[in-house]
Amino acid sequence: MGSGNAERGKQLTGFEGPELDVLCQIMQPKFSVRMTKYTLPLNKTRLLFSEAQPRENDAAAPPNLSDSIPNPIGTVVQVTLKSRNASPSKKELAMFAIEQQDITTAIETLMLMHLNGSDKLPKHVVIRDRLLGYTLVGERQKWTYGQRKQFYWGEHPLRSGEDKWVFYFETVKPQVNDAA
Repeated sequence: MGSGNAERGKQLTGFEGPELDVLCQIMQPKFSVRMTKYTLPLNKTRLLFSEAQPRENDAAAPPNLSDSIPNPIGTVVQVTLKSRNASPSKKELAMFAIEQQDITTAIETLMLMHLNGSDKLPKHVVIRDRLLGYTLVGERQKWTYGQRKQFYWGEHPLRSGEDKWVFYFETVKPQVNDAA
């Protein structure tokens, strides 16, 4: 696993503000097993760190503070996961708790696709689980605040993502396939 484990104990720094109370990391998968041991909480914002390299076509993008940093070791992206309802029901909270790990994995996958240059990834993404009865809607937006900040992993500079993501979780009536 190399130096990746040595870096895990270091704090991700560079943001000051109460809305981001805990910082998380995404390790780019090196094996077919899940390497992270956290989940994204409902109605919270997190900064995710990925070892993914910036996209090739970023030269055309507007400059951001971290563009002047030589050899950034990864990218930081802001992710918010919200309940679609202002006051989620017990059923919605229970469903989220059951599916929290899978939802985190789905969001990680989208972040890695986006950071690794999937230009076909739309600004609006919908994930539906009709059997269990929930929908996850993701919206990509420009992250102007993050482009004005410089983040570090220990002593190593990180690149700020151009976009932030907001995901909305909502329970829906499960659909059963009657064709069986």
